[in-house]
Amino acid sequence: MRLPRNAHDPIPCGFSRDRIFSEAATFASGIGFAVGTPAVSLLAKMGGKTSIMNGLADVVIGSMPSEDSDCLVVYGERDFLVLLKPSDNPDLARANLEVAKAIGHYVLHSPKVREKHGADAGLIVRHYPKTSQEELCQREAVQFAFGLLAPLDRLKAEWEHTGGDLKKLREMFRMPLELLEALYQECAVPTA
Repeated sequence: MRLPRNAHDPIPCGFSRDRIFSEAATFASGIGFAVGTPAVSLLAKMGGKTSIMNGLADVVIGSMPSEDSDCLVVYGERDFLVLLKPSDNPDLARANLEVAKAIGHYVLHSPKVREKHGADAGLIVRHYPKTSQEELCQREAVQFAFGLLAPLDRLKAEWEHTGGDLKKLREMFRMPLELLEALYQECAVPTA
């Protein structure tokens, strides 16, 4: 795997959770993304591709990423690589979330890196954050992924329609059950 010559760690966008959800909705509308569509289907439209994280090394020793594994490499605008674990199938909910998180990094953090380091600046995102700045970027990317895959208004409506049937909701939103439930509990239920 080649690396960008002018590569940098992600820079937080500093947006609130609600603003990130709004950014995800705007992005989804602009690219024609429909809830339930595999996130990997967006990559070609955006100039992205997928590959296997750490290549042969992870296949031989197992599918867990090391602390030095990268999950996203951005070479430039419309040129990036989402790295998946060898065991990840993009059609499954967990991998779908990982791809959506990588898209979140690309949408939220690539512009910040280019703004600070120049138009030719690349971005490399580690699978496991090592600094507080990387942890903040990871949270922002996760929020973007949630907003992309399960917009809150749609999640509330479908939750009520299915009576909270997590298996149906997982199929609909292509997200892990426990995350759908947590997202609904945290964001969709009014607090007293």
